Amino acid sequence: MHTATTTTHLPYHLSPAENKPTSKLTQKTILDLLNSKCNASFQYLKQIHAVILRSGHFEDHYVSGTLLKCYANPHFKNIDLAFTVFDHVPKPNVFVYNIIIKACLDNDEPFKAICFYYKMVAANARPNKFTYPSLLKACGVATAAKEGVQLHGHVIKQGLTGDVHIRSAGIQMYATLGHMAAARRMLDEDGESDVICFNAMIDGYYKFGDVDSAKELFEKMEDRSVGSWNVMVSGLAKNGMVKEARELFNDMREKDEISWSSMIDGYIKGGNYKEALEVFNVMQEEKIRPKKFVLSSVLAACANLGALDQGRWIHAYVKKNPMYLDAVLGTALVDMYAKCGRLDMAWDVFETMKEKEVFTWNAMICGLAMHGRAEDAIKLFLKMQKEKVRSNEITFVGLLNACAHKGMVDEGLNILDSMEKD
Repeated sequence: MHTATTTTHLPYHLSPAENKPTSKLTQKTILDLLNSKCNASFQYLKQIHAVILRSGHFEDHYVSGTLLKCYANPHFKNIDLAFTVFDHVPKPNVFVYNIIIKACLDNDEPFKAICFYYKMVAANARPNKFTYPSLLKACGVATAAKEGVQLHGHVIKQGLTGDVHIRSAGIQMYATLGHMAAARRMLDEDGESDVICFNAMIDGYYKFGDVDSAKELFEKMEDRSVGSWNVMVSGLAKNGMVKEARELFNDMREKDEISWSSMIDGYIKGGNYKEALEVFNVMQEEKIRPKKFVLSSVLAACANLGALDQGRWIHAYVKKNPMYLDAVLGTALVDMYAKCGRLDMAWDVFETMKEKEVFTWNAMICGLAMHGRAEDAIKLFLKMQKEKVRSNEITFVGLLNACAHKGMVDEGLNILDSMEKD
């Protein structure tokens, strides 16, 4: 659990001469600036942070909490700065605690979310209905069954079991932990359930392969949202029942972007790449604007089919709209171009990407290896090491294949040795 120390420093701090409030900016103006601008630029966020400190508004929990939320944006990949800001908030209230708890969950720190809850209780900052959904999800992600049951008890004690978001999060938690009976009890016994709770339960059944129970519950639902149909389509596809998923998909009176992406993703995971492209083409005819997740999935289908023309069309679509080329979408383009034989285009995309993850480097290394470019694959690996990107087993397999194709046994052994030391 992160705790304050004497060595922690705010990203921006006042000099002694600046300690006096000087700005006449209102709370509303500062909150508007934080909510509208700071998620895009870390430098801009630090500037607003300075303004907040100079204006004396940092002690306002709504301001400091919103500032904390901006620092915790997963896009910045620096949750430690959010912890530092939290440490400097005077007597955090429930609003501030709720933000740091959700921030931990959003940044893959579920255990810290749970720890902040206990710190919150110890500080007599009373939890409310906005506290528990993130916490219950965190318990599921962290496989923290004991804490999850305890939190459920706290929810009951506070009389919050009727809140739909808490109940759906609780159902999701129990289902994730494999406690399906407890999840079903939460659905059946804690008051009238709405469509969100039913959807969470159906999704839980599918995750554990209980297709019959999922179907039975779906049939019992009097009110079905688009989300209900989406859960069914996605669940059937993930359980290998793609034909049945398509029949249900065709029966849907109303579809949203998730409906289409669920069907496309289901086909791709089942190796039905041609059918995935067919659904995507129908989606285009229906004038549904695809988002990054759909485009990434379709690019995977293009890569496996060698459908270069359609892959290039998607690339042009990304440029035209325009979309931010994040690690997932950019890697999908790199992989598609490499598998379709256009290493030059794969390299161009790789070089223009501002955000790269280990799987991005792996896609380019494996692409070079696939086309017998062992020396270039090794050079890229060395650059990867220089930039402090931690390699994994996929990196090793790609490099080993590259060296094997060229008979570069010694180079392959040297790479293995360097990776073991890393």
